[in-house]
Amino acid sequence: MRDEDVLLPPYRDNGALLWRGVKLEQILLFWGGDERGNWFSSGPAHDFPFCVPVGSQAPHAAGVAYAFKLVFVATNNQWAISVPLRLQTGSETLAQKAVAAGFTGEQVNGSDVVAMRAAAEEAIAAARDG
Repeated sequence: MRDEDVLLPPYRDNGALLWRGVKLEQILLFWGGDERGNWFSSGPAHDFPFCVPVGSQAPHAAGVAYAFKLVFVATNNQWAISVPLRLQTGSETLAQKAVAAGFTGEQVNGSDVVAMRAAAEEAIAAARDG
């Protein structure tokens, strides 16, 4: 990630926030019930606060991406809070959902750094080409 990238973290992305420079003290403030933990005094100032309701960051990310003309990545842990993905949707993959939204979606193994980088570079180039 570059400093100009925007992060819309779900509640499980503490590691990503630390990587972006947010201090552990701020994260612990938030998890202790203090909203000041969402005011990241360190790390990129344009990152969004935690999204606690499961999946609520997805529409925000889509809106931010559209507004800033950015490419976004959805992290899928195979669960919709307490329901496995296979019971949540009839789609074979979540990448297929992109068709309904009018853009190309691609499923990539998020543990494969090389594949993720290649897919991101391809998507960014396509987005920049209009």
